[in-house]
Amino acid sequence: MNMIDGQGPFFPYPFIRFPDPENMDGSKVADERYHVFVNGDYVGDRLSIAQDDGGWQAVEDYLKSREFSGYRVTKDGDHIYVDVQDEEKAEEIRNHLSVYTQIR
Repeated sequence: MNMIDGQGPFFPYPFIRFPDPENMDGSKVADERYHVFVNGDYVGDRLSIAQDDGGWQAVEDYLKSREFSGYRVTKDGDHIYVDVQDEEKAEEIRNHLSVYTQIR
């Protein structure tokens, strides 16, 4: 092991970052984070880490899979807005999306 002035190991080569083989075929994309809001209230972040995970549309797909209705999903930059007229439904959607964003 090389030492410089006795202070510890010396690595003569800088750390080189090699390409990730999983990225070579385009199967992965850079992480995308979307901030999710229901009627203006922040509920969590939707992290998109794979190319085919639905991206920001996965939030709407999730709500459809839970048979919610009466909402509108829009995207503005890295923000996803879910607007709901019925406040009772909004609270239920808020709760579901809060859990969804924590496990995704």
